[in-house]
Amino acid sequence: SNPSAMLAFLDGVVHTATDRGTIEGGVLVEEDTITEVGDVSVPAEAETIDLDGSHLTPGLIDAHSHVGMAEWGEPEDNDVDESTTPSTPYVNALDGFNPRDYGLELARRSGVTTVSSRMGSYNVIGGVICSMKTVGTTADEMLLNEEGMKAALGENPKRTHGIENDREPSTRPGIAAMLRQE
Repeated sequence: SNPSAMLAFLDGVVHTATDRGTIEGGVLVEEDTITEVGDVSVPAEAETIDLDGSHLTPGLIDAHSHVGMAEWGEPEDNDVDESTTPSTPYVNALDGFNPRDYGLELARRSGVTTVSSRMGSYNVIGGVICSMKTVGTTADEMLLNEEGMKAALGENPKRTHGIENDREPSTRPGIAAMLRQE
């Protein structure tokens, strides 16, 4: 992404996600901000992209993701779960987020512009959730906000802690009790 770039997407079907609905026309983007939609005036310095009737939508948001946390094709670089103990409210997805994860590029190519990257489901309490842009060079630059906490009540905490490591919780009532206690 070049923040100084000006792009004009022309001759498309634009899904505005507003009360304007779906319209035929184009979109002008200046410095990563949409400035015109519909019948756009194209400045001479703008790079133009002919959509040839293709559909253009707002960026998609992945509301539950581990992208950036479990690096594509690198199982040893998986930072999704801190499974040493069943309650880890103090861990933060931002600390394990890798802005060079190939999964982010795949997400961008598919139209995903924002991800809610989070810890996994091995723990009853997994840690702080971070909403991230899919474009950037550092995790701090890509961060939108840190809010929310991951919790899991199902088979993953039972298996990860009780069955595989012979420690609490090993049942759903044990998981619920730990969550209430925490």
